[in-house]
Amino acid sequence: MIKYIAEGFVLRQNRQKGRTMKKKVMAVVVLLVLICFSFSYAAGLGPIRPLGNKKVCIGFENDYVFSRPIKAKVDVLGGKIKESNNNFLLLGLGLTKYFNIYTRLGAGNLTEQLEWSGGSDQAIQYQYGFKWAVGANGLYKFKNNLGIGFDAQFNMSSNRAKSVSGTSNPVLEVKGPVNIYETQLSPYITYDLNINKDVKVMPYIGGYYSFYRIHKGIDLSDQEGGGYWTYDEKIRGNQNLGVLGGFEVAFLKHLIFKIEGRFLAETAVSTSLIYKF
Repeated sequence: MIKYIAEGFVLRQNRQKGRTMKKKVMAVVVLLVLICFSFSYAAGLGPIRPLGNKKVCIGFENDYVFSRPIKAKVDVLGGKIKESNNNFLLLGLGLTKYFNIYTRLGAGNLTEQLEWSGGSDQAIQYQYGFKWAVGANGLYKFKNNLGIGFDAQFNMSSNRAKSVSGTSNPVLEVKGPVNIYETQLSPYITYDLNINKDVKVMPYIGGYYSFYRIHKGIDLSDQEGGGYWTYDEKIRGNQNLGVLGGFEVAFLKHLIFKIEGRFLAETAVSTSLIYKF
């Protein structure tokens, strides 16, 4: 009898510890969500973990690029995307056991810091404009919880200039659009951590190649009337290669939280909260 009582007591203690651990994990996840959505926005990789054959997801994604160095050859010598805020609706579909396709629809703005050949330094601010993306990724998992994945995506945005700050020359004449195109290819490795049956964590790390181009439709001129036709500048990313890393947390059976950082080609943070059907 004493033996059975002792075994029951131990079993109740283990169950209590399991519930306590689950609550702690959930508290950490919720805290991360609140912290990340309070200061960061960014468009990173699509859903890391395969959704499953014919499974769909819908989510909200935020984008914040702190800095992306750019270069050109004519009147514009270089500069950077000083900051860029983007908000998306994310839709995903699992085509097979290993393969997802996804799209992003949303809006974003940006501030562009330009270094002119004449020595001036200006920041052109662009208002919110339409931004969209299409992508696909796949993940193959090995028996030792390691996985290898690949993500390919195309992003495009269109924004109109609204103001110029910094030096007074050259001046903005036509507040036309700026169109930004980016193709990104990203291999990465993952590791599957099953905290319990309801919480799964997948950290990942990898690299990416970014083909980034800016096409302008705005006109600027100097005080003597000389023109600067920035749409002929062929402005592009200063660095094509970058590194990325993050983790994806699946919890409460249907929710997925992901945070990702990207470096070298840009400095950016990506956060998303997804509901999987």
